[in-house]
Amino acid sequence: CNIFHCNKNQITMWRQYGLLKGLRTGKNYIYSRKEIECILDRFTGYDISNPVHVKEALNDLENNE
Repeated sequence: CNIFHCNKNQITMWRQYGLLKGLRTGKNYIYSRKEIECILDRFTGYDISNPVHVKEALNDLENNE
């Protein structure tokens, strides 16, 4: 959360939408530095602050590939 300057709910949303892949450790998830760098690179310039914007960003990335 500190790297992204957001709260736990934001990270959970990104994981649920497949933006961020984590390793489940009991009740919690951990994220690799590589995975964090990947989301920063892939979504730079996009607003991914809520589910609507996440879907728009994913659609835009799919159309540009």
